Amino acid sequence: MKKIILNMASEMLGKYADELGGHGCNDYSIPFNDENYALVLDMISKSDYPEDKPHVYGNRINLMDWQLVRYLERELSCESLVTLPMD
Repeated sequence: MKKIILNMASEMLGKYADELGGHGCNDYSIPFNDENYALVLDMISKSDYPEDKPHVYGNRINLMDWQLVRYLERELSCESLVTLPMD
């Protein structure tokens, strides 16, 4: 994928995360397994709230949707070396 596309996707995800921030928490869940749990730990460690703990309920991990989208934004941004001018 072209770096400019990664950058634009990252910026749009950041805007979307801001929109989701006003919603409730634990709006998204994924199956619990070792790989997903490690991903959630990484996501939390890179978030604005690194002291948070994963919310595991039975065989599911509940996530805050805005935190997941912000993580995706950061990951895409790291893949892109292109910086677009801000508005």
